[in-house]
Formats: sequence, structure tokens, C-alpha cells
Amino acid sequence: HQNSALIAQVSQLLSADLDNATVAENVFEGIVDIIGESPRHFDPRIEKAMRVLRNASPELSSADIAARCHLSQSHFLKLFKQETGGSPAAFLLWCKSIKAAHLWRPGCSLADLALQAGFYDHAHFSKTVRKLIEFAPSTLNNPQHIQIVRHSETDADAP
Repeated sequence: HQNSALIAQVSQLLSADLDNATVAENVFEGIVDIIGESPRHFDPRIEKAMRVLRNASPELSSADIAARCHLSQSHFLKLFKQETGGSPAAFLLWCKSIKAAHLWRPGCSLADLALQAGFYDHAHFSKTVRKLIEFAPSTLNNPQHIQIVRHSETDADAP
């Protein structure tokens, strides 16, 4: 499961004996590695739509994207969901989150990062990232607030 892999990777990175900025940078790089783009091949029309969405302006509608892919809006939405498992809007948020991950630097302003990545504001960015990867973006600038809980094998066997 992707979230379990992400949590394990974050825990491993946070347990390293590094300064906070290095830990935060390593955590975000790990997240980018885990949530990077899939090598799966999609229907060529959906691949085109995904390219359009990666570079989309906020005014671009699903009808506009469907037209660029030579599909009706309803067929486009159905095919996109069938091919990717999600909606074009969800994919767009995923792309913005990945862009934010690539733009992030230790100590950067998360509000500025959110706007640079194409989110409406910091709250929208934070809510989206929490939903996608179950991790608060603000934690990256304050890794000392993260507590790692380790369980011994005997603890795991306890009732």
C-alpha cells in the first residue's frame, strides 16, 4: 500500500542523525520518489489529457480538455476515470502536489510554495497534501515535532 510505504520511508528518514533542515529535505525527496509519476501506459487520448492537465491554466475546463483530446466531455470523464482510477480534477491536484514537492526547500514559506504550485492558497495546499499522503506539509519545516514510536517484537505480541 502506497501510504504504508510512505510512512515507513518518512520514519526511516526521520530516524537518521541529521540536522532538521537535512531531515526535512530528505523527507520531502522521499515523498517525491514515492509519489512520482507512474510508468503505466494509458490510452493515448488520456495521456494527452494528462499532459494538458500538468500544464493547465486554472480556466481550463474538462470540456476544453475533452475537446483537445477529440472526445465528448462525458466520454472523456468516463475514460479518464476508467484509465486512471480518478477524476481529472483529482489528477490535477496530484500534479500540483508533485510540483510543490519539487519546488520545496527547507525553510521555505509554505504559503508561497502553495501559490507557486498552483493552489488557491496555503489552506487548499495543506488540505490536499494531507488527503493525498496523510502528511501535514507544515511538518517538513518543523521535523522536531514528529515523534517516532518504535514497537519491539514483544510489544507487537502483547494483547
